Amino acid sequence: MTITHVTPIAGLAGDVLTLTGTDFNITDPSHNQVTVGAFPATVTTVSASTLQVTVPAGVQAGPVDVQVSADNGATWALLPRGAYILLAAATTSVTNLVQGSARAVYIDGRPVGYTDQPIHLTHDVTLTEAEVEQEMSAVKLFKHGERWRLFLSLGEVSLDNLRLAFAGSTITTADGVRVTGLGGAAVADEHSLLVQGPGPGGAARDFYAYRAVIEERAPLLIARDKPQQLALTFRLLPDLALPAGQRVLRIAETEA
Repeated sequence: MTITHVTPIAGLAGDVLTLTGTDFNITDPSHNQVTVGAFPATVTTVSASTLQVTVPAGVQAGPVDVQVSADNGATWALLPRGAYILLAAATTSVTNLVQGSARAVYIDGRPVGYTDQPIHLTHDVTLTEAEVEQEMSAVKLFKHGERWRLFLSLGEVSLDNLRLAFAGSTITTADGVRVTGLGGAAVADEHSLLVQGPGPGGAARDFYAYRAVIEERAPLLIARDKPQQLALTFRLLPDLALPAGQRVLRIAETEA
């Protein structure tokens, strides 16, 4: 039994996810038991290669594991960080509607606005030379290190967005005034990051990073009659619990 992927890659409690894989139990469909983030999920549709399940309530927002077991646990399959659970759906504002192709941005499962600018994904690799003793005069290149970075410009810069971007304190409200404190955090916070939006040819494309640290922040523009933008550069860190080749970022594309 295997799970190859989950579509859509993100969902709220109550949403339906489709698990694609192999060797699901169609002889006795009730024996397919699915957990999403360690919470039992209701299976609604079964075939040998797909299972449709409902995201259970109570699952922690962000990246979660998806597991299927059959025949009382005799066979099972696990897809680490296979789905991204949302706390709330992206809100649609007047500005968001005007942008048209704007992409929704989530940090730690929470909608924090949109970006109408291009997303920049960079991958830098440093190589080192090494002699291979088994081969005469052979020198080969080995990967010494790599760095993944994702840049986006965040619109709708609310206090909630600023608190996340600048590692601020929680927001308090008193007498109709919302206040957050910023600055002085000793450690860079790790976040999960999801950017949902259109891809080429009308397809929907999601960028899903398991561990993201905000590495650079461009100046925040606050001016009359000008849309606020907060440009952020995320350093993407590997999740060593995942197989090699899948540890930094997942990009999912769904046909229109």
